[in-house]
Amino acid sequence: MSKVIEIQPDKRFHVYFRLAVYATRKSMITAIKDYFKEVPSYPLPDEKTMGMFCPMPCIESKYLQAKCYPNMFGTMFINLEDVNTEVIAHECAHAAFSREFNIRHCNGDFSDDNMEEQEEFCYFLGRATKIVTETIKKYFKGVKL
Repeated sequence: MSKVIEIQPDKRFHVYFRLAVYATRKSMITAIKDYFKEVPSYPLPDEKTMGMFCPMPCIESKYLQAKCYPNMFGTMFINLEDVNTEVIAHECAHAAFSREFNIRHCNGDFSDDNMEEQEEFCYFLGRATKIVTETIKKYFKGVKL
């Protein structure tokens, strides 16, 4: 069992990431390794990995059946054996960093000492955490978070 859902933390951000949810840690790790088989330099998960955010949006695999869009900036892998609020917040922080440093910083419009930009980062992180949590509760009834 797996499910891939598009997550847009807030319409004003104009970007999405994919949330790929797997029943077990083992099936999630298998999917991540398949996702990166064409990118051998990317650090692969070990058997203790509970979740992972991958900032490469357009690699397709048999384990990740989803559309690819230009404004899709990564994939968050979660498994139902390990999911909790700490894992969700951790992976959403990786998503927020990926957005800031791979999208905004590369465009030259990010400065880590600008309080307004820090607020936007934190807002994105909070919204992503809330929406991922709500999405998991909606699609996977009985999962305790």
